[in-house]
Amino acid sequence: MLLELVDLDTRKSLQWKSQIKLKTFRKANFNFSDIVFYQIDTTNVTPRLTLLNVSPEFFQKTPYAHYPQLVTPSLVNQRKLYIIGCCFGIYHEVFVTVPLDSLLLTYEIINSSNRVVYKREIRKKVIERLVVGEFKINKIAFAPGEHLLRITVSGHGKPCRIQKEFFFSPVLTVQNIDDYVDLAIRPLRYVANSKEYRQMLEASEKDKKVLLEAFWAKRDPTPQTPENELREEFYRRVNFANHHFFNPFSNRQGWETDRGRIFIIYGPPDDVERPPVKKRQPLYEIWTYQREDFVRRVIFVFKPEWGEFQLVTME
Repeated sequence: MLLELVDLDTRKSLQWKSQIKLKTFRKANFNFSDIVFYQIDTTNVTPRLTLLNVSPEFFQKTPYAHYPQLVTPSLVNQRKLYIIGCCFGIYHEVFVTVPLDSLLLTYEIINSSNRVVYKREIRKKVIERLVVGEFKINKIAFAPGEHLLRITVSGHGKPCRIQKEFFFSPVLTVQNIDDYVDLAIRPLRYVANSKEYRQMLEASEKDKKVLLEAFWAKRDPTPQTPENELREEFYRRVNFANHHFFNPFSNRQGWETDRGRIFIIYGPPDDVERPPVKKRQPLYEIWTYQREDFVRRVIFVFKPEWGEFQLVTME
């Protein structure tokens, strides 16, 4: 395979060559396709699917083929996927080389401590030597962090399996903060004083929830209403940072990065400038804030060895 990247301004190009190994489907009783992850966005009236590691054309042969406008491609790190939110699904195929009526598919999700946190078994019919596996998780009950999806096929001879790493981060909402209290507390280091922050970190699980609730109650701009607009805006920024600034190389969540920190503290910039990259010069990103009470210019430079942007200047 030959990949060529052309700069339309300078007409300079880079080429990359690599050999592609094609799978053989004759040696084993069961042969797996790749695992396709998709995200389910339930915030819309009509749920959207975001394919996390495949092009939208793939789903033309799936039950979602008649909803092409609902499928959104999303390019991410292929070695490890980053999943945000409480709803996602997987799709895969098993090609069968021996005569069978059905297969048993076992789905397991294993956390970084090598503990199985989710398990499901499904028996599927073999139709024309093909089994289509697809399932959705609508409410995730496991903790944020690194996980491994393992799929095992049983039915004839030795079981076969395939697996895929992914990193899970929930979308924090008022409804699920108690389920992810540690994750809700950690970004508060940008806005809480050191004493409050230390107390919440060191408290028991039960006390953490009480302290977190008290922290936001003191800062509720409209205590006479059920909504706490400041809390909602804070976690909206945290979710945005996690979605846009996650570092897949170091597994640093978006809120932990320099861009995430600035975004959470100051909000979305009024202008984002990305100057053209010159030869042997680093990639820059310049955020400008023009507010009534302050004007600020924030400059980030991309560090390839870190895989993320680092804050270099705040004017």
